Amino acid sequence: FPRDRYFEGKRQINISAPYDKGLTADVTVNWELEQHGILTWDSRFVVLRVNDETIGVFQEIEQFGRSMSDRNRRPEGVIFSGSGQVFGQEGSGPAWEKAQAAINLFGECTQDAPGDRCTWAFLREYLDEDRWAWAGAMTVLNQSNHGWHHDNLRLFWDPAWGMFEPIPWDYNN
Repeated sequence: FPRDRYFEGKRQINISAPYDKGLTADVTVNWELEQHGILTWDSRFVVLRVNDETIGVFQEIEQFGRSMSDRNRRPEGVIFSGSGQVFGQEGSGPAWEKAQAAINLFGECTQDAPGDRCTWAFLREYLDEDRWAWAGAMTVLNQSNHGWHHDNLRLFWDPAWGMFEPIPWDYNN
């Protein structure tokens, strides 16, 4: 959407066909994890019309970015994928530099042969354990590890705590 005309506080949204039952199930996953303080994305079913012609029913999914942290009452942090992709605008200054350094260190621990630094103490320093435990429990309940793949993993860097917390994404495949 134009920079000066957001849609319900969102600059970008995704619209998916409702036949994707995995996405529909993710709505339930989000609802449950939100009850435990996990940052989640917004979703709803919408009727898409183009030039007054009804196209059909679709699922509107919030794009990863600042609207998520704002809606979840989190500080202005950074959202990364497990491979280091940044969602939203890159920043500058000490908070951005700490986030960038942390995701680089996190990336070292997700490689096939992590270095000696990737110990439980290291992970406790960079991961919000309680929130990650809830996220892990949900993937086990769904009998899935799809959400842990580096391309599906979504991490919110909370500059106030200096830690990553999970954002559920694609937990049900």
